[in-house]
Amino acid sequence: MEIALGILIAVLLYAFGSSLFIVFATLASILIMFVYGMPIQSYVMMYFAEINNFTLVAAPLFVLAGNFMIYGGLSEQLVKLFKSFTGHISGGLALGVVIASAFVGALTGSALATLAAVGLIMFPAMIESGYSKGFSASILASSMGLGFLIPPSMLLIIYSFLTFENVSRMFAAGILPGLVSAGVLCVAILIIGRVKKLPRAEKVNWKERFSLLIKSIPAILMPVVVLGGIYGGIFTPTEAAAVACVYTILVGIFIYRKLNWKHFIKAVDETTKIIGTIFLLIVAGMVLGNSFIMLGLGQSVSSWFLGLQLEPITFLLITVLILTALGCIMEGIAVLVISIPFLMPVVTTMGIDKIHFGIIVCMCLILGYLTPPMSIGIYASSGLFNTPIHHIILGIWPFLVAIIVTVLIIVFVPPIAVFIPSLM
Repeated sequence: MEIALGILIAVLLYAFGSSLFIVFATLASILIMFVYGMPIQSYVMMYFAEINNFTLVAAPLFVLAGNFMIYGGLSEQLVKLFKSFTGHISGGLALGVVIASAFVGALTGSALATLAAVGLIMFPAMIESGYSKGFSASILASSMGLGFLIPPSMLLIIYSFLTFENVSRMFAAGILPGLVSAGVLCVAILIIGRVKKLPRAEKVNWKERFSLLIKSIPAILMPVVVLGGIYGGIFTPTEAAAVACVYTILVGIFIYRKLNWKHFIKAVDETTKIIGTIFLLIVAGMVLGNSFIMLGLGQSVSSWFLGLQLEPITFLLITVLILTALGCIMEGIAVLVISIPFLMPVVTTMGIDKIHFGIIVCMCLILGYLTPPMSIGIYASSGLFNTPIHHIILGIWPFLVAIIVTVLIIVFVPPIAVFIPSLM
């Protein structure tokens, strides 16, 4: 009776617009106090135990470094550089969006930060060149997911935390899938460009390109320093995140001279808002997941899947459908923290590589970010670029198809995800 009542209350809270943190925390509180009879102190201790982890410190530090990069001018230099090389091609500015998003994603680790860093420069340039607002906002929304896949990715950090997987290996696993995803999006743009005869920007001469390249070197060196330090064994991912913060501060102040005290405060404030919300969601989701496991739901789900005697590839395809469907109605990190405790026992029993599975999960959550009704990517792009949502939805479907194709490629070709980690 208490379980049914708790679920009903949680559903009503979600239906009336409460944040997922409140929904998860309320249901977990009901289960812990009224089903298990545990004191409220145990609930608080469970929260602290879940969040007290050195690995998770990397997430806020990488987001902070991304904000310093935006306010310090690093992202602006990179976007101008890629725009100069691709803008004169039919659909070239859209290609520049994808390439810049892939590179900026390697600096921020956040999809929303990638959207803002690239979009605030590229969206006005695309409109000025004759692109429609719907198409421009659509490609920016589709490309933002690269920030969740190419290391350092917040989703990969959280997945590593949930599964006790090595963060460095997960970062390495995201490199090739991220490049494949960017490549498939570029192919889609080239096809659309030929069919719809997308606009071209004015061609930039090689002298200006070379000048932009020289100015961009400090920004280009950041992922080399950070990721090179991780894979070279110089520092851990968490230490690398701290190095990224220091690096972006120094470059923003002394080289590009755009990071001042006012921008510093803004970067810290935005990071606090983003990470505060995410961490509350993580701990509430994990406590709720543990509560479900205490009820035996995790074992029941695992037994049900194993009882079907599915082939691993069939299980992966079913998982893609389930996670994508959940991503349509829930925020991606919420889906991650709730689903992993149920799915991981099946993954282990079937002998599926955890690294391969993690990349597939991240790709599904990227799909969820772009799929209505939740579609955080579409809403974020609509709000940031003042573009009607239905215009973005109409323009985004070719890129959704491209991302689905990428997911299937990664499902059926595991070496794309596991090859680089296998070398470590």
